Amino acid sequence: MTALHPCEMPAVLRAGTSNTSIRQCWRARRALSAPTRTDHESMRDGRRSTDPATPVALHYKHYPPKCTVRDAVTTDSAARSTRALPPVVVLHGVLANANTYHSVLKRDDFAADRHLYALDLRNHGASPHAADMSYGAMARDVLAFMDARRVDRACLLGHSMGGKLAMRLAWEHAPRVSELIVVDSAPVAYTNHDTEDGGWPAVEGNSPEGVILAMSDMDEAVYRSRAAVSEALRQRGVTNDSVRQFALTNLVPDEQHPGRYRWRVNVDALRHAIRQLMGDAMLGGGGSHSDVADRAASRTFSGPTLFIRGAQSGYVRDAHLPLIRQLFPQATIVTVADAGHWLQSEKPDAFVAAVNRFLNRAP
Repeated sequence: MTALHPCEMPAVLRAGTSNTSIRQCWRARRALSAPTRTDHESMRDGRRSTDPATPVALHYKHYPPKCTVRDAVTTDSAARSTRALPPVVVLHGVLANANTYHSVLKRDDFAADRHLYALDLRNHGASPHAADMSYGAMARDVLAFMDARRVDRACLLGHSMGGKLAMRLAWEHAPRVSELIVVDSAPVAYTNHDTEDGGWPAVEGNSPEGVILAMSDMDEAVYRSRAAVSEALRQRGVTNDSVRQFALTNLVPDEQHPGRYRWRVNVDALRHAIRQLMGDAMLGGGGSHSDVADRAASRTFSGPTLFIRGAQSGYVRDAHLPLIRQLFPQATIVTVADAGHWLQSEKPDAFVAAVNRFLNRAP
């Protein structure tokens, strides 16, 4: 079976009877019910937002246009050359950051006539930490970023959790969204916390919940090497090598304590929000397909929309397509062959070609 990243598969909770599953059950119950740490304890690096209602100032990477609009090969170069094109704002998934997509964004042939802004969402990368990790809070952050950069409208490109956030913004703030690109994500809830016997299910270690619970179950500061942290994650159920390496991209040296490490992401906030993040962004992290469909009667995003999915990924299934087209009536669906959830890194040429085709024909 192909190795899966933490954000690659729906966080399905599976009932189990092994000793490992029992330990995971109790760890999940303890972690998800434990109180949040104090501001001082959870923010050792000092990057905390004190007012929950105040947007945080997001760190970002800027990629200027690689060519002028006149030089771009488009379906209507003359018309496009008379106006500045909206920038592309890139929104990442859980445990990722602005650098995750650098290899694609730096390509000379990717959206060559657009400004690109790759954001570190709150509690990720170099952006501030805050206890609130809801989609509503993240949406306010993105709008504040656009306001600070004097961006009236932007193309939103979101992957996984970032795709859910992009859909939320397009649904609630359509005038600010020129185009919408959703990468391997659907307007549905991916979590399933029920078991047939009604008992407390075990958390699969390589799922997003399993990885974050493992990270929160250890004191990374006591380890003196990345290899030791990796082994600690493995012992806590993160058995997939690729998943562990992805998680370790968030492990950085602790500047205040030489020789020690710290998680760059806000593990506490992610631990308490992960079920909501894997839920439906349009319904505040919960709800069913029918709930979303009912709300679609009064609210849709009718702007140019592209959904790109990996053929080997289960995030955007054929069963999701009618709902997608109901909520996003202008949606085009592109399926990338032989690709999973991380299709932009697995099949970068196909990904770039799909995005460029869409942007070049979008009004």
